[in-house]
Amino acid sequence: MFVNLLRTLESQTRRPDVLAMLNFGAPCPELKALSPAFRYIYRHAPHGEVFSLSRAHNQAASLLPPVETVMFLDADVLLAPDFIERGLRRLKRGILVNCRIMDLPREAVTPETDVVREFERLKTLSKPRRELTAVGACQWLWMNAYRHLRGHDEAFKMWCFEDMDFQRRARWMGLQPVALDEETTMLHQWHLSKDDVLKDPKAPQVEVARYWYKKNLSRLRNRAILWDIGKFDPSNVNPDGWGKLPPRKESVISGQ
Repeated sequence: MFVNLLRTLESQTRRPDVLAMLNFGAPCPELKALSPAFRYIYRHAPHGEVFSLSRAHNQAASLLPPVETVMFLDADVLLAPDFIERGLRRLKRGILVNCRIMDLPREAVTPETDVVREFERLKTLSKPRRELTAVGACQWLWMNAYRHLRGHDEAFKMWCFEDMDFQRRARWMGLQPVALDEETTMLHQWHLSKDDVLKDPKAPQVEVARYWYKKNLSRLRNRAILWDIGKFDPSNVNPDGWGKLPPRKESVISGQ
């Protein structure tokens, strides 16, 4: 899946200045598919007992050199060739750009699929765009705004509701969400979803996933209540800092 995202990133009419990647499992052979001209930073960082997508986002952002904007993406998406170019046109201070994804069916992408050449065909196979709240696959804003928001909340574990929380806090702190999906397209490659895991009593870590689903949902709702009664305190988000990386050898940087 990840190599397909890399292919669509390389085919952009405006390439990203640098790509920061964090991997928790095995080595990342997909990087060999990148051309030498593509700038990237890669680091392996074990995630501990319970995975946190929020922490992964923050750790990847901490790897970046000084940049003006930062876009968070899932590794299983495919981008239309004009995605970054159009996003940059929309990105202004006080704006949070996101993009609703279109889900591909299970057999749409195979190892033989050329996702760049066949992007338009894949688009015709995809399901309608997700609801407006489903923006976890794309969140793009100015780096100063990201720091002002204190990053993604690392108290959210696994992968439930951290995107909604980030979107809400951005709106509460004055950022206007702007949807990019009317101008360009993001496709989502099929895989077992968190809903599949939560419903399957035999799925690995199903009890852990169910526990954190409920806990994350409660945190999301309680934070909304605090906002409604005027008691939300932004400093309670990651009060001890965010994006901390475990000590280890230097990251892999392209061209070095």
